[in-house]
Amino acid sequence: MAITIAAIIGMTTGITVGMTAVRIAMTATWVTMIGATTAADGTVDRSADARQPSALSAQASPSPSGGVG
Repeated sequence: MAITIAAIIGMTTGITVGMTAVRIAMTATWVTMIGATTAADGTVDRSADARQPSALSAQASPSPSGGVG
């Protein structure tokens, strides 16, 4: 019984540590990919700029439905 509990605890800890390592590795890969995309052709920056004007115009919109009011 004690061996089974110890095995379950050990397995759970191992899975948790393993998943954390995978998550860190995936995050690092994602950051590298985003950085490479930005450096290569500025896609990330362009998409961010393309999104901004519509957000600004929505905030400055005089209509009651749009903006802050």
